[in-house]
Amino acid sequence: LMSVLLALACAETTSGADAEAVLAEIAPVLDGKLGDACWRNAAPYTEFTAWRQDTGKLDDTTFRLAYDNMWLYIGLECRNPLQKLIFSPKVIEHDGAVHTDESVEIFLDPGTDGRLYYHFFLSCFNIKAEQSVQAVPALVRNRTWDHPWRAAVQRSDMGWTAELAIPLHLIASYGDFEKVRINIIRNRLAP
Repeated sequence: LMSVLLALACAETTSGADAEAVLAEIAPVLDGKLGDACWRNAAPYTEFTAWRQDTGKLDDTTFRLAYDNMWLYIGLECRNPLQKLIFSPKVIEHDGAVHTDESVEIFLDPGTDGRLYYHFFLSCFNIKAEQSVQAVPALVRNRTWDHPWRAAVQRSDMGWTAELAIPLHLIASYGDFEKVRINIIRNRLAP
């Protein structure tokens, strides 16, 4: 099983928990629904904390990890009882300020100990953005970095679910899957 070090969402420290991605013997159908076998077999991770707030653990977001020979899959369930009040996106353009909508952000360090990471954004309206970030020697964001990745979203009155597929070759080029780190952030909108 692929092991991933997780700095669970919005944690202010770099420590994280180990999480495992399960092998998806059959790739999930990217439709935003979490009914595929790989999601049933993957452990749910729910230990999110509020950034810069002492509110304890949050329980409104769950994610699961799976992989095959081409993709790292991330399945997300984002509960929000006010979802039915979010009628339209604030941002509709690719690579726009997606984080200002009800959204998630995925920070993926392919094994560089924080020197480089990829930053993926996905809104509940399936609007995407991505960038690569070189953190050493100085922070340099490349907003024009447009690497192909896939996502699908399903919305309901009580929240939304999403499936993401990130190409494994982004990780494989750095060689060591045991050093991969991922941080998942939920931007919850309260209209």
